[in-house]
Order: sequence, then C-alpha cells, then structure tokens
Amino acid sequence: MRVPGEFSQRLIDNEGDVVRPWLAALPDLVAWCCRRWGLVIEGPPWHGYTALVFPVRRDGEPLVLNLAWQDDGTRDEPMALSAWDGRGAVRLLESARGALLLERLDASRPLLTEPLDKALETTRGLLHRLTVPAPPLGRTLRDEAVRFAEEMPADWTRLGGPVPKRLLDAASGSPAIG
Repeated sequence: MRVPGEFSQRLIDNEGDVVRPWLAALPDLVAWCCRRWGLVIEGPPWHGYTALVFPVRRDGEPLVLNLAWQDDGTRDEPMALSAWDGRGAVRLLESARGALLLERLDASRPLLTEPLDKALETTRGLLHRLTVPAPPLGRTLRDEAVRFAEEMPADWTRLGGPVPKRLLDAASGSPAIG
C-alpha cells in the first residue's frame, strides 16, 4: 500500500509536520485493519483532504475502509455515524484506531443529476432521518460556532477573498464596515 503523494503533501501543507508520523504509519494501519476485519483491498485509495478511502470487500460484500487524520473535525465521526446508524448517512460497521469500516455507497447516482423537485424531496427526507438526539461529543455546537467565527476572517484572507466581505461579516458575526 502506497500513500498517494498528492494526499500526503496536501495534508502536510494544511496540518504541518505533526501529520508525518501518521502518514508513515498508514500502511501498517491498513494491514492491521485488513487482518482484524477480514478485508481484501480491491483497488487504489480515493482521497480528499484528510482521509484515504480504500474500496474493500469482506465476505463478498463491497465496503470502504476510511482512514482519516484525527483532529477536532474527525474525532467524533464514529459516534455521530453510530447515532444515525445508516438512517440518512453511511452505515458504520466497525471503528478502531481512527479507521472506519463503512458500507459502500453508489457514487454513480449523484443527487446533482436528479431533477430539482426530486433532489429537494430526497434532501428533505435525509434531513428528517438525520434529526436524532446528539450523542455526547467532545465539543459543542457553540464551541464550533465560536471557532468558525474566529477562523473565518483569516481563512477568507488566505483564500483571496472568495466571497464578498459582507457575506464573511454576516457569517462570522462581525459588524459590516462601510
């Protein structure tokens, strides 16, 4: 198993050198998960900003193995997925050491390709199923809102002002200046 260079570099650029030991340990973590959960890897991993996702099979069933850098944004993911239990979100089958074994969804049916009325109806149904009591997480919505409000101005500047300043001010709670 080889960690894609683009993934590694992006994570290092975003998180710093603190991620290097985790990246170096990923091949061993993949092997451990495959042994522990009886997985067979079916192809190269997909990746986003903070996670590698391997297509795997267990007893003939198509699944995915998600290995995410553990930070405030990912640490509570297993608890949230357990609370939803596949109702409106992907089903969590196993979780250990920051690795998640998940059902494999059908990426060939994106909601963006559906007619607007059907997409809205589907979204409404998903939101209804996702409305469950929150499990005890390591952070609160208030904590997250404060963090976002503090980080947004710097992120807005770093990204070159991708939206009008008035939208940044409205989102972060800053008073709009002229």
